[in-house]
Amino acid sequence: MACDVLAETLFAQYGDAVFLQEKLCEDDELNIAVVTELLRKSPAAAFTSVEEGSLPLHFAAEYDKGGHMVVALLQAHPDGASVANSFGSLPLHWAAGQPDQKKGVISALLQAYPSGASEMDMQGRSLPLHLAAESHAGVDVIALLLQAYPVGASLRDADGDFPLNLAAFNNAEVLVVHLLLEAYPEAASLEDSNRHMPIHSAVSCNAQVKLVARLLEAYPAAVRKPDNSGSLPLHTAAGCSTRPDVVRVLLLANPGAVSVCDNNGDLPLHVSAANQAGLEIVKMLLDAYPDGAGTPNSNEGGWLPLHVAVGNRAELPIVQLLLEANRGALKRPDVNRDLPLHIAAGKNAGLEIVKLVLEAFPAAACAYSRDSFLPLHRAEQSNAGLEVEAALLAALPPGKIRASQLDRRRKEAVAKNQKKKKKKTTVGEKDTI
Repeated sequence: MACDVLAETLFAQYGDAVFLQEKLCEDDELNIAVVTELLRKSPAAAFTSVEEGSLPLHFAAEYDKGGHMVVALLQAHPDGASVANSFGSLPLHWAAGQPDQKKGVISALLQAYPSGASEMDMQGRSLPLHLAAESHAGVDVIALLLQAYPVGASLRDADGDFPLNLAAFNNAEVLVVHLLLEAYPEAASLEDSNRHMPIHSAVSCNAQVKLVARLLEAYPAAVRKPDNSGSLPLHTAAGCSTRPDVVRVLLLANPGAVSVCDNNGDLPLHVSAANQAGLEIVKMLLDAYPDGAGTPNSNEGGWLPLHVAVGNRAELPIVQLLLEANRGALKRPDVNRDLPLHIAAGKNAGLEIVKLVLEAFPAAACAYSRDSFLPLHRAEQSNAGLEVEAALLAALPPGKIRASQLDRRRKEAVAKNQKKKKKKTTVGEKDTI
């Protein structure tokens, strides 16, 4: 009786279809008895589209984790499972696109409309399988969608991704990857529109080592395949928050990758120094290819890994490791004649790193760049802080500082400000008179 009274009140206040949509969008506070009563009093509410052609069943498919609302709406309107909204999305698309969706919801929608598994939406030309793979769906959900439409594993979405690429990029369970590979083994060897293979996708998102190993098992040659930027899977792993055991697996599978440069002229060691890969990974790459510490890149004007590390504010232990691996790098200027000390001062590497580089090669404090800047000037230019400037100033012999371009600019700026102040004062005096 209470449900009956509540339903009457809600209808009077909101209207049937609109309220039903709002009720279905509530989090985990859904009241099956109330919704059942709403549908009993106004069955047409289940047939009524409320937003961009979406039925109440679409909203239930998205928000109802328990599946009770989905079942109730399917009972009221069985054909609702086959109705696409204005974007070509079925309720099954909405359900499949929800993270950690429950098996019961997918099962109910597939039972009502099995062909839904083979229909693509209009936005991303995605099957429910693509959306589930992208949303970190569990093994049960992927298995149901593959069972309903096995061919789906071999189809690309609008971005050129197979379900396997999407699952790998979203760090899916190993069993999910295994199911997708069983359905379409060739996907392990095929590239997406960026020439990324599933293994590139996996190592770019901190994937489990078992997942990477399974992809390598399916297509061992993947470790030697570059993407459109010339990056091998080892470069990709070195540039992300990858697990060290994943890097170890990639090195074992293709030891030569450590000495290969990408399209920017970067070794995996450069990439790791630039992207805070962590000390363990940098050391692993350095041990595998010691000559990498003396290899200049091409995109940043001939930076060695030490230059890259200080220029990207790497952690102190990483800078120490690269410095010890090649102390000659301290004296190596880039195309702008900037030494590592110039770069550390100009990129706000911090006091600890500036002092480390300065103590290892004090003469760098007196070196001028191509544009006549000392490391001190670089620090002033980047607002590195008084402590950094003081350390660099203390390293200079008396009389060393000369009027560089920065000094002149600062003097000109001061003179300009003084002139403005003087003009203001003069105008103010005239106004007073």
